Amino acid sequence: MAGRTPKPTALKLLQGNPGHRPLNKREPKPKPGSAPCPRWLSAEAQVAWKRLRRVLEDMGVLTVADHGAMVLYCQAWALFRQAVETVDTEGITIEMPNGRIARHPGCTIIRETTDTMHKIGVQFGLTPASRTRLMTNKPVDDTDDIAEFLNIGRGGK
Repeated sequence: MAGRTPKPTALKLLQGNPGHRPLNKREPKPKPGSAPCPRWLSAEAQVAWKRLRRVLEDMGVLTVADHGAMVLYCQAWALFRQAVETVDTEGITIEMPNGRIARHPGCTIIRETTDTMHKIGVQFGLTPASRTRLMTNKPVDDTDDIAEFLNIGRGGK
């Protein structure tokens, strides 16, 4: 599908529907929550699942419809970790049977899994830029984190 990622209807409403296009009144709204971590995921992927689930629940973006995307992200994380460890141990190049030096296949796995994690992570708001496009039903904390941080740096608190 080409073009920009569509804005959620709730975001269009908050912005006053600047494009004046018809709003999707039937946009799905899955229930908050998640399914249990699949037992068949590797131990590393299960650790990632628990961490990601906590983060997404705290952000207020996790729904029951996100199970598949979480599985893909966590499995990609586990494969990424394994490939990084392998390349760290064996080096970034390998000698082919014909004597030619080539990139270690683990480098390709690292690139592919980071691409996968990035694509899924953007959908979940796991990058600073993508978080600016997300909306949740969680109340906003009124504290000014930047001012609080700067105050701490000046001997405050």
